[in-house]
This record gives sequence, structure tokens and C-alpha cells, in this order.
Amino acid sequence: MDIVPQKRCTMCGQKFPATPEYFYKLAKGKYGIASQCIKCSLASGRERTRICALARPARVGIVDNKQQCTICGEWKSATNEFFEVEPRNTDGLRKQCKLCRLSQSRKRIESTPEFQKKLELRAAKPSHDSPEYRTILKQRDREKYLRYREKPFYLERQYAQRRAKYSNPIEREKKNAIERERYANNPSCKEQAKARRIKREKTPEGKLVRIALKHRYQAREKELPATLTAKEWKYALEYFHNCCAVCGRQLKDLFGTHTASCDHWIALNDPNCPGTIAKNCVPLCNGVGGCNQSKQDKNPFNWLAQKYGKRKAREKLKEIQLYFDSLE
Repeated sequence: MDIVPQKRCTMCGQKFPATPEYFYKLAKGKYGIASQCIKCSLASGRERTRICALARPARVGIVDNKQQCTICGEWKSATNEFFEVEPRNTDGLRKQCKLCRLSQSRKRIESTPEFQKKLELRAAKPSHDSPEYRTILKQRDREKYLRYREKPFYLERQYAQRRAKYSNPIEREKKNAIERERYANNPSCKEQAKARRIKREKTPEGKLVRIALKHRYQAREKELPATLTAKEWKYALEYFHNCCAVCGRQLKDLFGTHTASCDHWIALNDPNCPGTIAKNCVPLCNGVGGCNQSKQDKNPFNWLAQKYGKRKAREKLKEIQLYFDSLE
């Protein structure tokens, strides 16, 4: 028969068998039980609760439909507008007002290391009004535009869907009926569109837009990529100083004998034509004896060799290739 060891309670000093019947279980204690007996543990717990209750300031309940916040001490209306609902309390409301609880939660969040990392990252970023931020936005837009330009298949699919839709006589008639109804209901609509077109054509920017639209339409008819913009055509003119890319003739002379023409360096009739894109359009002089009339849809090297000879033709091809490389 096993002998049960005895253990003395540290509070009352009495000895009891070292079993869970007289002592609470405690893994760190001797024999795996607490040092105080169960009766003394309960008595000390009740005393501790009584002392804490006396030390806690007496709370005043709702007085005249007002409740005092235990944090800021202000008296506020005892409604959901100022206090959150808490069914476990006798009054059905929390003891802290909403503003104090919000400030406490903010302080708790701001003290976390994750929030401090966010603040450091935010401080490292340039402000929205700084020139650095504007340059970042411009670079991002430029990259997005270049990615869009590199997807001619998307444009081809879009144009094919549009052609398939409006090549149907019924769909085309529906579209024309909608346009006629719009113009009939609003007589000034046609006049406004005409005024905008005249104004756009008279301005230098309007002329550039019209040229880009015209050549994009030609490429779409051939089912080729058409991404040339007025801005890119303006850059081409500025790159060659408003002169012909081949002969160097001024495109805006005093007598108006020659004008600028947007030429497809690889003709649209050529099976290897990349379409109406910036890397295939160069400014040539258009007029009597102009380069645009003599080139037509010929191969660039053969045309240059016929006009200037092979050695100078290679030099001209290198100059134009440098312009195409500057677009990247």
C-alpha cells in the first residue's frame, strides 16, 4: 500500500494529504499541486476581489439621460450617438465614449511595427505636388502607351469586329437611323460639328490630326496596324527640321510650291509593310518634282539608288534608320 505524502499549507499552516482533494493542481508546484489549500485559495481570492472593488472609483450611472466617460470624464448623452452598445452592462452601453475608444485604437495601431513600416514607406515616396512625382507619372504613362502600341493584333481584332458589325446592311442602316434622329432632334448639333471641324482644320494641330487620321484609315482598309498619332507625326517633322527626309528641301517655302507629305517608307502595297506606325512614316516633299511623287510605292533602296546612286542611297538609309531608332 502506497503512503500518501503530507503537505503543509503556506497560509493556514495545517497539513493535508498532497492530493487534488485538498490542493489545486499546479504543474510547477511540488507534487504537481499548489502551495495553498483550496479553502485558503478561495478566501484569498475573495479578499483580493474586495480590495480591488474598494480601490476602483465608484461609477455613477446614468443621471438625467447622461453618462460619464471613464476616460475623458465628460458627461454625454446616454445614446448610441456617443456610446457603443454593450448588452452585458446594466445600462446597455459601454463606459467609454466613441471618441475615446477610437483614439485608443489608433494609438494601439500606430504603436505596431507594421504601421511604422507603412509610415516609412509613405515618407520615402514623393508628394503629389513635387516634380519627381510628375516625372514618375509621365514615365508610367509612356510605358503604358508603348506596351499598348506593341499589340497591333488587339487593334486588328477591334477593327475586324467593327467592320463585321457595320458591313451588315441592317446594322449600318440602324446606325444611320440613329445619327439622322440625333441630328433631326438637335439642329444645332450639325452646325456645332461643322464649326469644330473647321476650327480644327485651321489650326496647326488640327492639320496634324487630320493627316494622322487619313493615313490610319488607309492602313485599316488594308487590314494593317494603324497607331500613328498627331504627336508622333509632329515629332517626325521636328526631327527633320521641317525638311524633306531625303532631299532636305524646306516643306514650308515662301511660294508654297511644296508641302509636307506623310510617306509610308515601306509602301502599303508591299506584303512586308508594318502598317501606319511611327517607325514606317517619314516626311517627304510633295509637289512638282517632289520625292513623294517619284517614290510612289517603290522599294526604298531601289528608289534611292536610282535617284542618287548606291553609295549615297546607303547613307540616306542609315539616316532614316537612325530616326526610327530614336522612337524606341
